[in-house]
Amino acid sequence: MMQSPFLHSEICLLQNCALHMIETERLILRPWRETDAEDLFRYASDVRVSEMALWPCHTSVEMSREVIRKFFIPNDANFAMICKETGEAIGCIGLVPVGDEHYSATGGQREAGYWIGYPHWGRGLTTEALRALLTYCSSRLEIDSLLLTTDVRNRGSQRVAEKCGFVQFDRYVLDGIDSLAYHIQLPSTTIRACDENDYPQLLDIWERAVRATHDFLTEDIIGEIKMALIPNYFPNVDLFCIEVDGTIAGFIGIADDKIEMLFIDDCRRGLGLGTRLINHAIELGAVSVDVNEQNPSALEFYKAKGFHIVSRDERDEAGRPFPILHLSL
Repeated sequence: MMQSPFLHSEICLLQNCALHMIETERLILRPWRETDAEDLFRYASDVRVSEMALWPCHTSVEMSREVIRKFFIPNDANFAMICKETGEAIGCIGLVPVGDEHYSATGGQREAGYWIGYPHWGRGLTTEALRALLTYCSSRLEIDSLLLTTDVRNRGSQRVAEKCGFVQFDRYVLDGIDSLAYHIQLPSTTIRACDENDYPQLLDIWERAVRATHDFLTEDIIGEIKMALIPNYFPNVDLFCIEVDGTIAGFIGIADDKIEMLFIDDCRRGLGLGTRLINHAIELGAVSVDVNEQNPSALEFYKAKGFHIVSRDERDEAGRPFPILHLSL
């Protein structure tokens, strides 16, 4: 079977045992570390933040380190919001531990919470993080819906919730604080086999993903591969797509025991959908994959899934100067 070396889009969600990392355009969401204590103190010692978040203002770096150690690290669904530009932890987002909710949650429902440092208010970063958390919860966790609660005075938090599709459904008083409760039904994700009727949608996803992740390709090469996908590549692999609320968001192609292609729509990258497809492929017996050396994020993704490099070719199968790494479980 003729194989293209450019059939793996950049994957931005890494999973390795308890480690989860979610990447968005401007942020990395990752577990908290004790070394984040100084960053946490910098923002959590600001009364403007603590007053709106309804927790005590931090008074020392050691207090911040203790909060990370005792409360953040044990909660594996709690993430530090890392600013890509500076590398510092500028906020926090995640799920409230079961039993500590501010509003009664029903079965299959969890409460989410978030805050961000004052200098970063109004930049859309929390909205970006919450949208990523929504997809993470729907694709990786058995959660039907999410709750959010906020002080009535915290209009900024309310705007974030509303931008992400949350709907206010109650106003209540907790510990003397006038509060609002919001909820959202999470999108459903399913994996199914593809047929030729799906090819035009897959082709569009392929092009958007390639243009977002393969900056080493020229327009001529992109056009050449695109023209060959439907007649030469798609029919020669077992194709499976992942749908979010009925819309195709990515796809994977398998031939025998090898992953031949994997693409996530550019607007859905970094949210766990690639992991779902990879797990599906492994369940079907896939044990090997080829990756472009110029695509380090994809390489790290596969390594995190247990793949390791077994060999390297200096050029791709078309003879172009794009080294190919051969990986196997």
